[in-house]
Amino acid sequence: MNVRLTNLHSGIEFFPGKILKAARRALGLKSCDIIVVDRKFIRGLNLRFSGKDKPTDVLAFDSRDPSDKSRVENFIGDVFICSDIAREHIDSVLHGRRKALLKKPTRKELITNELCLYAVHGILHLLGYSDKTPKAKKGMFKIQEEILIQKG
Repeated sequence: MNVRLTNLHSGIEFFPGKILKAARRALGLKSCDIIVVDRKFIRGLNLRFSGKDKPTDVLAFDSRDPSDKSRVENFIGDVFICSDIAREHIDSVLHGRRKALLKKPTRKELITNELCLYAVHGILHLLGYSDKTPKAKKGMFKIQEEILIQKG
């Protein structure tokens, strides 16, 4: 199992180790790459691959191709997570309550937690989970929550 985290958006601080731990819990014995990007980058990906001209929090790309012998056997794909979206979400939640909430946990910790959520969500999509129907979404979100609350 191997997870590689690449930060292409250095403007936002977060704890990469925490994201890697959450990703490893979600992946089991599989491997993937997680790429942290900005709003512009993920908007371009979303337009190109989903036809939606807007930024999103997470995009997952399954790269399993049985005919491609150059790929690592357990490598399942790439997960792009947007640190701008995470920051904006956290800032909107904190608006008006910033001083009270920033003492514990810090803004950096809250952004990291949001990025962990995006990474785990993307990995679950790569593992075959769906959130297209209310029932599927409920099941996927339950697993997502279980992974995120695990210690270690």
